[in-house]
Amino acid sequence: MQVYLDDESVTCARPTLAEALGAARVRAEERGRVIIEATLDGEQIPGDLLASPPDAEVSADELRFVSADPASLVRTILLDVADLLPGAVQAQRKAQEHLETGDVSGAGEHLRAALEVWAHVPEATLHGCHLLGLDIESVSVPVDEGEAGGNGGDEGRLLAVNVAIAGLVEHLQEVKRAQQDQDWAALADAVGYDLVEQATRWESVLRALADRATQGQSGEAQ
Repeated sequence: MQVYLDDESVTCARPTLAEALGAARVRAEERGRVIIEATLDGEQIPGDLLASPPDAEVSADELRFVSADPASLVRTILLDVADLLPGAVQAQRKAQEHLETGDVSGAGEHLRAALEVWAHVPEATLHGCHLLGLDIESVSVPVDEGEAGGNGGDEGRLLAVNVAIAGLVEHLQEVKRAQQDQDWAALADAVGYDLVEQATRWESVLRALADRATQGQSGEAQ
């Protein structure tokens, strides 16, 4: 079985996915890159299989890994998620309208669409910081005071990313609680006001982190 990282041949001791992935990762790290996908005889290998690759021998002609620059990858991911947030807000407002008229079932589809977007936000943030070598407990980004829920101001302020994540989780837990308790008034407020404010804040956070990725900085933003 021939193993490649991009267009470069990689030597591995045994023809197993685990062995080949390990060798390819070492080569990628030497080049300052990360593996983003793999194909076996032209068929893409699922991400969950790459996360826990089997150590059994593979019967195939070619195993090819594709790598990317981590900073560019992180920037793309964060901006893609940021671009989804306006759509989430639209879905939340529609859900709010249905809830305020007592149409709970009509709100369901819009609420699910919004929550699917929100599920990507902390995941992308944590994964992005990990790839950039940033400590999630200490990294901060500059955000506009109005976007961060402040009283306005020209210079903005620094917002700790872990604090932003904790705030988002708290609001999502309130959405879950309101659903479970069938507290439709509280649910309407949570999705129509609280999560709308979170969307404004998080669009700023994600775009600031995306800028940070290509600046090659670490530690606290200045």
